[in-house]
Amino acid sequence: MMPKKRIQQLRERIEALEELLDVQDQTVLQQAQILNDQLSRVKRAHDELKMTIEDAGKSLEHTREFFTNMSHEVRTPMNAIIGMTSLCMDSDIRKDQFRYLEIVQKNAWSLLDIMSKRLNDSSSLSLRLQAQDKNDLN
Repeated sequence: MMPKKRIQQLRERIEALEELLDVQDQTVLQQAQILNDQLSRVKRAHDELKMTIEDAGKSLEHTREFFTNMSHEVRTPMNAIIGMTSLCMDSDIRKDQFRYLEIVQKNAWSLLDIMSKRLNDSSSLSLRLQAQDKNDLN
């Protein structure tokens, strides 16, 4: 048999180990709660980011539609001005009137070229951003 003193020492050692185990259990539980909280924050941030990306995609689509419509709305009247100017120039008009119409037509072509470049650049940018947005979602 074991002496009483040895038994008492073992009991004290067991109690100390149980206390240490309780402390470690509490620490693990606290760390698990911290990780759960962090995971929840990460999930919320992910959801918010996903919504932001979706909103940006919708915005890009609206921008693309705007530039497509704007392209038509601007180019059509400019083409009409150029065409009507050409018709007038082909008619029986004085030389000074012809020069005025040449100036109008030259500037209409320049303006149409500038607008076309800007609208095409903006539309291309919108399409590139939209394609990048789709890749980012995947």
